[in-house]
Amino acid sequence: MATKSILPDFQAFLMSSKLVPEKHIPYYAHWAGKFLAFSNRSRQTDLNFLVAEFFHFLNSEKNIADRQIRQAEEALRFYLHHFKGNNGIKCPCQKVKDVLYTTPVIML
Repeated sequence: MATKSILPDFQAFLMSSKLVPEKHIPYYAHWAGKFLAFSNRSRQTDLNFLVAEFFHFLNSEKNIADRQIRQAEEALRFYLHHFKGNNGIKCPCQKVKDVLYTTPVIML
């Protein structure tokens, strides 16, 4: 598995918060990074839709075990909710990176 080069700030957050065992941190960064890459290739801007599509994609891959999908789900929860602080609010942003790196906007 890759070293701390994948999302180093997220890995440091996981390390300091002790949310997962240290030996699993690179895997969590891997899944968060895969989601970012997947979502940035999409024209879709709805974060909830992107997450659902990402897991649909993972479930369709024959070489990804159920335990890895569960780990990916937990990794995204930690990344989106704990690290980035996005609590599922839909944002009218151009790309998911805008959703993840800006303050959430509530649509009324």
